[in-house]
Amino acid sequence: MNRKLILTIFYLSFCILNCFASHIIGADLSLVRTGKSNPNYKAVLHMYIDEHKQGITENNPLEIVLLYRKRDNKLMMQIDLQQETPKHLSFKNKTCADFFDIHLFAKKMSKEIFLDPNLYDDDGGYYLIFDRCCRSPLITNIDNVGLASTALLLEFPSLKKYPNYSSPEFTVPNGEYLCKGKPFQMTMDVTDAEGDEIKYKIVEPLSGYTGNGNSFFVNFTPQTTYYPVKWAAGYGLNNQLPGNPSLSIDSKGTISLTPTETGFFNFAILVEEFKNGIKVGSNIRDYALPVLNCPNTTAPSKPIITYQGNPINQTIEICAGQTIKLETSDDPTWVFQWKNNLDNILDAALNNISVKDSGTYRVVKSFKSTCAEESESEPVKVKIIDLNSKVKIIADRLEACEGEKILLKLENVSQTADWYLGSGFIKKDKSLIADKSGDYSAKVVSTNPTCPTVKDNILLKIYPKPTISIPNVLGYQICIGDNLDLKTIESPNYTYQWLKNTVPISGATDSKLNVYEFGNYTVKVKNTTGNCEVESEEFKVTLKTSCGSISFGSTDNIYLPNTFSPNNDGKNDDWQVYNLDKYPDAEIFVYNRWGDPIFYSKGNTIKWDGKYKNELVPVGIYIYILDLKTVGFSPIEGKLTVLY
Repeated sequence: MNRKLILTIFYLSFCILNCFASHIIGADLSLVRTGKSNPNYKAVLHMYIDEHKQGITENNPLEIVLLYRKRDNKLMMQIDLQQETPKHLSFKNKTCADFFDIHLFAKKMSKEIFLDPNLYDDDGGYYLIFDRCCRSPLITNIDNVGLASTALLLEFPSLKKYPNYSSPEFTVPNGEYLCKGKPFQMTMDVTDAEGDEIKYKIVEPLSGYTGNGNSFFVNFTPQTTYYPVKWAAGYGLNNQLPGNPSLSIDSKGTISLTPTETGFFNFAILVEEFKNGIKVGSNIRDYALPVLNCPNTTAPSKPIITYQGNPINQTIEICAGQTIKLETSDDPTWVFQWKNNLDNILDAALNNISVKDSGTYRVVKSFKSTCAEESESEPVKVKIIDLNSKVKIIADRLEACEGEKILLKLENVSQTADWYLGSGFIKKDKSLIADKSGDYSAKVVSTNPTCPTVKDNILLKIYPKPTISIPNVLGYQICIGDNLDLKTIESPNYTYQWLKNTVPISGATDSKLNVYEFGNYTVKVKNTTGNCEVESEEFKVTLKTSCGSISFGSTDNIYLPNTFSPNNDGKNDDWQVYNLDKYPDAEIFVYNRWGDPIFYSKGNTIKWDGKYKNELVPVGIYIYILDLKTVGFSPIEGKLTVLY
């Protein structure tokens, strides 16, 4: 006979004698990666049990979870979960919990399994189902609750498409009760190994197919639908736990309400998991909370957390591996419950606690023999200083030029350091903007003197920029055929590059440039030590207006008019040079007042219509240069007036 079937029959036989009871207060299911290749997953079931109906020492051999393919509800695997050590839920006010006789414990069942991605590759996904009877008769808002089963549904995607998938996992809750008319909050958050987007929603608990004439322990018949529980009169989705404000859950998994009715109320929380906006999985926590008529008794004074006799101001730092004792004032009439990150710490009911883990600690104080409202301390944050952790400075560069800045930050973004330049303190921060040369250091100093200071150093060099000459603001003027030297400061530690009208001049790499053309010149100077470069202001080279002209012999009769009016009136519309028949290679240049060439012509027929780039030039005086390109004749320079 199949071994699994034998075990299942044994379990069912065992449970006929031991397991049939109305005991379930709540449950949740998760499927988490193990970090191993085989088995690669662990199925985990938490059941929350009413101890009046099942003792914490009573042992169930296993609970059964079934794995189906969604597309056709094909059974893929039966998972027999084994019980781990159960634990009582810890109440912050144990006196009142005992007074109202509320005793609950958490039973964890788990099994490591292998899910082959090549087998679990269906794009429609898969689901786990846990279907178990019966719920605790304490529950107020479900009809015929003693025979109502609990169903948990966990959906997950194709493991071939999402090979690293791990479902959200609920943390075991605190033991809690609510007081009618008093605001209440409780964390129902999950952890997610992949850091996916998590969304919470209040939903109706699901009812399974166990009980009511079927097996109380497992239902092997595939079901296409799992329906909500049948509510008792007056209850439903929007009134599962009556309150004003009503039951709600925020984006971090914290439920809140102010209850308006006493009872033991069942509700459910759906957790949906999204990757890049696409839903990939979900699971449910089914849970019940008691609402009581709490005594209207004055709470004890607010406890104050101390360390070595001194109150702690919000944060205390300890070295990794160190254990410290947090305390609060004691009194034989008080009882305590310590908490870390809002979770009650098991068996932490004295006025002191030994702490070696980081977190936010609080202590709740209540009367030992009287059920009354409790009081809670201010939070104290315990921060661990890891002796093995290093401080490392990250720089966006190690060298810069004068006027530039270097960003320094810490590799560990959670650290805050004291920043120094040499021995001079600068500031306390996570980063620093540096603009000076020197040895910078970042020191992480603990408030706990027993923890060593850890630090890192980095050497930065800020190089000065080259010194350059300032051009004459009046500019530089030359006559046609002349030249001049433009100069900047000479240094063997500099390299040079001259430019004309922003274009580099080939071979112009000295501190001096000989120019014979009009234009706007600049020089880029770079130092060889820091590679810092600066560019000069413009050296403006223009035509000199006082250049002398050369006259021709009287027999040449060359005539250059000094005025014309290109207004298209039929009179003097063109400027023309006459009597150039002997000079077929003659060239003429016309310049504006800034030395820019605006007209050029070659040959012995020279005529200008007064346009530059197809537009008439403005009224004004222009310079012309006529070069006859003949031995013995220098270029002729003159002025030309344009009128309209």
